[in-house]
Amino acid sequence: MKTTFVFLLILILAFAGYRRSFKSLKAPVLAQNFYLTGIEYLFFGFLIGPGFLNILDAESQKGLAPLCALVLGWVGLLSGFQFEIPKLRRAPNSHLGAAAVACGLTALLMMLGAWLVLPRVLDLPDAAYVLSGVAIAAAACNTAQVSLALSPLARAPRNRALVNLIQVMSSADGALALGVFSAAFLLRPDSAAHMHFGWLALKAVACIACQTLLFLLFLNRRRSQEELTVVLMGGVILGSGVASMLDLSPLVVNFATGVLLVNITREKERLYGMIAAVEKPAYLVLLIFLGSVWHMDSFLYFFGGLMYFAWRILAKIAGGVAAAHGIPALRGAPSDLGLGLLDHGGMAMAILLDFSMSFPQSYAIPVVSTVLVGVVLNELLGPAFIHLILQGGGRES
Repeated sequence: MKTTFVFLLILILAFAGYRRSFKSLKAPVLAQNFYLTGIEYLFFGFLIGPGFLNILDAESQKGLAPLCALVLGWVGLLSGFQFEIPKLRRAPNSHLGAAAVACGLTALLMMLGAWLVLPRVLDLPDAAYVLSGVAIAAAACNTAQVSLALSPLARAPRNRALVNLIQVMSSADGALALGVFSAAFLLRPDSAAHMHFGWLALKAVACIACQTLLFLLFLNRRRSQEELTVVLMGGVILGSGVASMLDLSPLVVNFATGVLLVNITREKERLYGMIAAVEKPAYLVLLIFLGSVWHMDSFLYFFGGLMYFAWRILAKIAGGVAAAHGIPALRGAPSDLGLGLLDHGGMAMAILLDFSMSFPQSYAIPVVSTVLVGVVLNELLGPAFIHLILQGGGRES
């Protein structure tokens, strides 16, 4: 009975936020950035979670795990639809290369930082430090464009080339972040103990292939809007459920399916329109679930969040410098390019929630709680960093 009540409460909060959040406000840029990202729903989740009112307690979280998997699958499918090959070809190779270089170096530095710091603050099995470092690195890679969109300097003609570069990099790094996160499932001790890595990868490929084929089977002729809705919901529910049963990531599996569908099916425009129509409430539900696993019962979480925030800035700056100076076509890009890549994107939130669902809570909760402190700090200060890089002027090319 309580699970049903919590389910209805989450839906009410999400659809109320669908009407109120993500809308322009006459407020300072700091407040707008915080409000337009929906981050306040993290606090709603924290408020009703075990760390405060305990309405969404551990039992309710377990009962609502299928809804959580569905939301992750929906976000993954939507993200996969952003990677249509003809559209990717329109982006300059130098910009995509910059995304790979910046994301790769950021992930490497974040993993090294996590592996150095975590053993000194948490008493966990050795494998947990490796997995936690991979999850932290994956979340740190992803970038959003909210601060960039809000900055009036982004519309200045002199910044046009720089803004385009940041937009391409922040759009591409979601796929790279998921690639990093996938490594955590391959490195999980329970997986390695019972099966070869190749077998786990084979399960993932089979799950993605079966979900894609199922979609294509029902999309082989034009469907009515009602039929297409049933096909879409059924495909995501089935794919997310099977992925969870096989100890795979619903987020990664549906992302890969989305990439295949957008490049194969003729119904991609209709499918994308339906998926995007539910994007906002789905994202708010994701934030509520993520907030419910956020614990602040230790000062170490706050201190760790400060360290994560500072180290991520340094890692992003290093990634930006490597991209700007390592790719010949970008030699005119500013060295502080990384300051334009600090906003956490929705994919980062999805990765953290997937990590909390798929791995033992003994170390998933401390990691998620620490990173979320850094996320909130970043949303508050992100506009200031964007202002710094845009104020300095964009590239000349």
